[in-house]
Amino acid sequence: MKILIYYLMIHFIYINIASAENDIDVIYNCKALPRIIESAKKRLEMAKTVEPIEEPSDNYLKPFETDGCSISPDSSLTSKKSYLPCCIQHDYNYWLGGSESDRLNADQTFYACMKTVASTLTAYSYYRAVRISGGPRTGLPFKWGYGWSKNRLWKEINSSHVSFIEELTEQYLTNTEPLCPS
Repeated sequence: MKILIYYLMIHFIYINIASAENDIDVIYNCKALPRIIESAKKRLEMAKTVEPIEEPSDNYLKPFETDGCSISPDSSLTSKKSYLPCCIQHDYNYWLGGSESDRLNADQTFYACMKTVASTLTAYSYYRAVRISGGPRTGLPFKWGYGWSKNRLWKEINSSHVSFIEELTEQYLTNTEPLCPS
């Protein structure tokens, strides 16, 4: 247990120099696009089946923004494999928010993705970090449902949100895609 805590401390204190370089950010945002599109399709298909609930008029979904892997390194210290495609897909799901099972599914998908680019220990440390600090009541900028102007806690995304979410997702993809190298 002490080794895991020590590893986590070193892992989260490390500042990833590569993520500060704009060219690298653009390349990995581009690699994340297919994952974002896949997440969007799945989440919107599910939302179409959920009955609309009345949303307060002053609660709205802000445009999608991502900070990559938040306070964690965006890539491996040794292999330089980027974690950004996994983190950006995860951010997309956290931006939308939804039910407790939606969050668990987002975190498990993130863990599976991380295991493809990182060691099992690193993947698990990222997974535990989001499970511990990503709940809707944490007050952190990357909490579950961070895209909403007001905290929705565990409210599902529903059919009344679909067209607006599609519009914001398309806006993000349109603004990101032209930056992608051909």
